[in-house]
Amino acid sequence: MRGSCRRGGSRQKDGHLNRHTLYDLIRGIAERAGVDGANVHRWRNTFGARFLKAGGDIGDLRLLLGHSDIADTIPYVAYGAMDRALAKQERFSPANAIPERRRKSCAP
Repeated sequence: MRGSCRRGGSRQKDGHLNRHTLYDLIRGIAERAGVDGANVHRWRNTFGARFLKAGGDIGDLRLLLGHSDIADTIPYVAYGAMDRALAKQERFSPANAIPERRRKSCAP
């Protein structure tokens, strides 16, 4: 499969990969890695979620994904919302001000 494409050339006239080549590349990488269910849409969602988790701005993500309306980008915020909330809780928790030796375990 390397170096070949199912449908026509691998690049558009402007030099960008065409969607079929990208699909084939992702499918081939997933097959070699033993990953089921990999597709372009999941790859795009993973990129969006990781971009925001790394501190990227939702406005920048909107541009990168090509969304004309920010409402189309809002769902990406939900993907990492719990991870971001837990990280902030850990960072700003009042319990961090208590020296480790003075903390009591809540476990029975």
